[in-house]
Amino acid sequence: MKIVFTDLDGTLLNDDKSICKKNLEMFKKLKEKGIVCVAATGRSLHLVNQVIPSDFPFDYVLFSSGAGIVDWKSKQLIYKQHLSEQEVKHISAVLLKKNISFMLQKEIPDNHYFTYFKGEKLSGDFLWRLKKYKNYSQAFNPCNGDLGEASQFLIILNPDINLINSLINQFKEYAVIRATSPLDGKSVWIEIFNKNVSKGLTAQWLCKRLRIETSQTMAVGNDYNDLDLLEFAHYSYMVENAPEELKTDFEIVAPNSENGVCEAIVHALKKHEQK
Repeated sequence: MKIVFTDLDGTLLNDDKSICKKNLEMFKKLKEKGIVCVAATGRSLHLVNQVIPSDFPFDYVLFSSGAGIVDWKSKQLIYKQHLSEQEVKHISAVLLKKNISFMLQKEIPDNHYFTYFKGEKLSGDFLWRLKKYKNYSQAFNPCNGDLGEASQFLIILNPDINLINSLINQFKEYAVIRATSPLDGKSVWIEIFNKNVSKGLTAQWLCKRLRIETSQTMAVGNDYNDLDLLEFAHYSYMVENAPEELKTDFEIVAPNSENGVCEAIVHALKKHEQK
């Protein structure tokens, strides 16, 4: 096994956003073995820096659901994707016409800054995020240069499967990624990216760059935006705290609060050594 990918929120991170000592020691051991360690998260790089120490033994951080990769040691950005100006105009026009609230994140690496539009059916999580990041946001104004290139759109919904599926179908020419809110743990986040963005696709790009075969890969996650990464990796695990409907196709390990990532890595290493 040559590379390990782990999600952060709900997977490596405890519920209080800390990392337990057992998981930290495991990543140090992986580094000693020469195994590449990668965080694969929906967080922006700015938000990754709030929970992962700069000296944590990651080699790379795949952030914003695969829209970017940073070399964790040098802090150099080595990969990024964005929505073109034309794509931003198209998506915003559809959302404005439907009066759907959204946040439009700036280009990487500044995609912690965003503009926002308040439409109908404002979720509490949308307003909470707006309040939490008020110093990084301003109201959307299509006449004021807000229709240039961007990282992604973020739509925050109360669980409504019909509206979720409608949006996914509406934007089939883009990468539409669903995730559970890391803020309230209940709301549904729908992010619209360039069609080439996903954790799985970006993991494939990194493995190709590092000349690592798929048979040498392992991943662990907990949510919808981890699915294609887990489908890509040879050894794939879901932590116990994942939604029930996601746990049927992957091996299940202990929850994030009980060293599930460490358990998954130990299991994958044993399986690989037995081959």
